[in-house]
Amino acid sequence: MSAIAVALFVAIVPGAAAPAAAAAEPRQDRPLPGTYCGAWREAQGRLTSVEVRPCLDVQPDGWAYVQIENRNNTWLDGDVWRPASRTYPAHWTVDGRVEKGLTTVMFFEIPRVSQPRDNGKATAQQSAPVTCGPHTVEYHFHQNGPGYYDPDLDIDLPKVTVPIAIPCSGAAPR
Repeated sequence: MSAIAVALFVAIVPGAAAPAAAAAEPRQDRPLPGTYCGAWREAQGRLTSVEVRPCLDVQPDGWAYVQIENRNNTWLDGDVWRPASRTYPAHWTVDGRVEKGLTTVMFFEIPRVSQPRDNGKATAQQSAPVTCGPHTVEYHFHQNGPGYYDPDLDIDLPKVTVPIAIPCSGAAPR
């Protein structure tokens, strides 16, 4: 049935509605919910090491949160690399922004995280609506410890820009 025929049918027949298939067509520009991550980046202090990556956690309503994941969070004890632990936790912060093209989608911050193991993650409280397609996450990661808590030994990763693609919920990505 053509759109004009449906409109005439709905106008003429009381209580009639358009076919459900026409109303239920998925929008192809909506982001597919899920967690999408960038590449791991190794960060070194003089006596500490960690790998870091940003992720975008896209909710069913199309809003996204930034997550920062890390792994292999270690410190050099003599000649042995030891993982972060309850006795020697890592303390880290992150701030940055998410962009799509030349538009800033959101600024975010993860305040001090105390991490008592060699891997972990934290989620920024800020969120923003996103669309599907390519995004970039620019972030600054700073860590104190594990094992050494002298500011001269901190890991201070300069601003890093990482691409993250968010797929579309429909068949045709943009």
